[in-house]
Amino acid sequence: MIKPHILTLFLGLFSILLYSCSNQKNDEKEINPDHLINISEFKVDTIALHDNEGIEVLCASDRVFPTDDINYFVQAVVVSLETGDTVNVLVAGTINITESNRLSRFVSSNNDIAKVLQNLNNIEDGTNVKDLEPPKFDKVYRNPEYISLKTSHFPSIIGMITELQTPNI
Repeated sequence: MIKPHILTLFLGLFSILLYSCSNQKNDEKEINPDHLINISEFKVDTIALHDNEGIEVLCASDRVFPTDDINYFVQAVVVSLETGDTVNVLVAGTINITESNRLSRFVSSNNDIAKVLQNLNNIEDGTNVKDLEPPKFDKVYRNPEYISLKTSHFPSIIGMITELQTPNI
């Protein structure tokens, strides 16, 4: 049984995390290099979420200046709708969430659709999806305006976040 003071502390920290992740905006013109963190600071766990698992996005450090030259992951903090576990999702692309719609799905970076979407600039005629590799970056973008708490102690997984297609989870 969880003691009341521990539960209160957890709920307080969780509220701070949610508050710090609200009201995202894309008004910066460049990525601040101080916000690029080495991926080694994250505990990458390939089974933290499974492909097509329902998630709620708590907050995300969305790419603030999209370019064709993607060389870092973008961090999102999510909660599994199946287990209730908090997980960092490291995404090679933009994360589109709104305040009113935070329910999404996790897509594994080894999923064929994810491989195609994450390699759009590398696909030529005759490319076999099975030959495509998930992106491998050594930096993660964390914007402290959206993610103010240190979250690298949560398990982390590389993948994509997509819209929740069906109401059943």
